[in-house]
Amino acid sequence: MSFARICGQDRAKAIVAAWLRSRRVPHAVLISGPPGTGKRFLALELAKALNCQARGEAACERCPHCRKMAALAHPDLCILLPQKKKEEEDRQSPPWEEVWAEVRPAAQEYLEQELSLTRSRTNIPKKHLLALQRELSYAPMEAPWKVALIFEAECMHPAGANALLKILEEPPAHACFILVSSAPQRLLPTVLSRCQRLPLQRLGLGELAAQLEQEGVEPQRAGVAARLGEGSLQRARQVAAGELDQISQQVEQFLQAGVEGQDGVYWELVEELGTDRLRLEQFLSLSSHYLRDLFLLSCQRPAALARADRLEFLQHLQSRLPAERVEELAVELDRGFGCLGRNVHAPLVLAELWRQLRQGSQMRVRG
Repeated sequence: MSFARICGQDRAKAIVAAWLRSRRVPHAVLISGPPGTGKRFLALELAKALNCQARGEAACERCPHCRKMAALAHPDLCILLPQKKKEEEDRQSPPWEEVWAEVRPAAQEYLEQELSLTRSRTNIPKKHLLALQRELSYAPMEAPWKVALIFEAECMHPAGANALLKILEEPPAHACFILVSSAPQRLLPTVLSRCQRLPLQRLGLGELAAQLEQEGVEPQRAGVAARLGEGSLQRARQVAAGELDQISQQVEQFLQAGVEGQDGVYWELVEELGTDRLRLEQFLSLSSHYLRDLFLLSCQRPAALARADRLEFLQHLQSRLPAERVEELAVELDRGFGCLGRNVHAPLVLAELWRQLRQGSQMRVRG
């Protein structure tokens, strides 16, 4: 994959090309931006281009360094990412070879399946960061640069992040750190101040739709997926592939049961959703699209609907739910996302949303 195959992000790619053209790449780069905007792939492409034998503005994809980097098999490429916490954490810093043997399979899966690892009980262990610091102090074995990629860097153990400060302040001439984060505000200020920021932006509807159509998605479905993608190519691909269809059906069941007072459906949905935080996040996110569309309908703007394919269902909801309650439900959704971030029990978040929905439908009946 070359820079040209990363969707959008023209400004960020131009900056990286200028770095490579002048051969003046910062020793510590922080690639930040919303999920699904291409951060991890831009980081890997930068690592490949740094050591590419063609020494151009992008990786050639053909030289031994490019092929080894792409396969995560280059001895001068180091990668860290969050790991599940173990009950008994070893406080000793193991050799980098042992760390890499543990991390490499997870890194391959993370990149191939575009996973998200920012969840409770995961972090980048201190011992891994200490091993990385030691490894980066050694000279490269084959390539001009020894490159460290730290994915989801906001999950670095605070003590381990502090341990990196010395090498970030005075990096070896051969070392380049590339940090990747969707939540850079969670990084230690001392780490942030030592990195060159490279922010990525949410992708536009046109960019998402064009990319999906290029990948063979039918235009109408590509348009719906782009609107539901929230600026994320990963999420738009999930929608286009039908991976969120079941959750969409559950959202519709939830909303319809709420306005019709069918409490039995609510309990069935609670059991189906369980306590999986990621699934509930997807449920709440899709719910917000339906509420936004209800608001747009009340403003006589049907052309702007994200779920224009579900217009009849939305009109039915609109007839049962007062417009003023739609805004209150949207506020409750935002509060629910905040509660999930504080690890509040997932069913409690759903219960409060249900209560608000039932109150809204009752107001319309009484009116």
